[in-house]
Amino acid sequence: MQNTPAAPAAQISDAPTARREALAEATHLWDSGHRVSSLELLRRTRATLGNNASILIEYGAQAFLQGHVWAAREALHDAVDADPAHLDALELFQDINRDLPSAKGAATQPLMTLAESLPLGADRDAEAAAFLVPSVALVDAVNRGIRTLKRSEDPVARQISLLSTTPLERWDELEEEVSGDIAVRARLVLDLTLGNVDAAAVTLEEVADDGVPRRSVRQAIRQAQRLGNHELARELLVHYRRSESHTPQLSSAVRDALEFHLDQ
Repeated sequence: MQNTPAAPAAQISDAPTARREALAEATHLWDSGHRVSSLELLRRTRATLGNNASILIEYGAQAFLQGHVWAAREALHDAVDADPAHLDALELFQDINRDLPSAKGAATQPLMTLAESLPLGADRDAEAAAFLVPSVALVDAVNRGIRTLKRSEDPVARQISLLSTTPLERWDELEEEVSGDIAVRARLVLDLTLGNVDAAAVTLEEVADDGVPRRSVRQAIRQAQRLGNHELARELLVHYRRSESHTPQLSSAVRDALEFHLDQ
């Protein structure tokens, strides 16, 4: 039986460059209005160069915006599998997964894997914590992951870790041990994440634009919409929009997917 020849070393080493070029071309096609061509290019890139989180999330976002929800869910699942710390992919996957039936554990496993990846770094630890806090008391792996953030370089993430693993009656005491700004920002993320949104809305009135936790606010808006509390959703949206100048750079498809129907 003849063995299949291995791929040339040059072809393997050029794969990251080929992916970057394909992603750049696909985003250009998308922004130019050639959306079917963009999605097809990403599909071919996946087929020829294998799964890559950046390609997968772009494909998932574009597929979602074009109404191919199952294809989007599958791609985003693979994106999270390829890079458990890709928070945009995780957020989109969770949003779609809430509306589509899924296998048991499909929603929990990515959180457990994310927890095992912590800490991620000062710029992402607090955002990562926001995904995990609701499951701290339910999933041992998540609880362990949150506790590792006590070693985070980000003081807000450290405070979130401390509060989320401490009985509520001791929170005021712990908040006295850190600066006021850190205490407010950590408590704001926790309130948004745990559903104490009325308290969070009051706090948001006192927070500067660059202090608005955009991902947590975005997720709280979606939760308010699901519960039919459209007045609260609109109130939170005001704070989300005023902080737009502090948005991380994203492709237009990923940004639009993350903000899909946020204004409704």
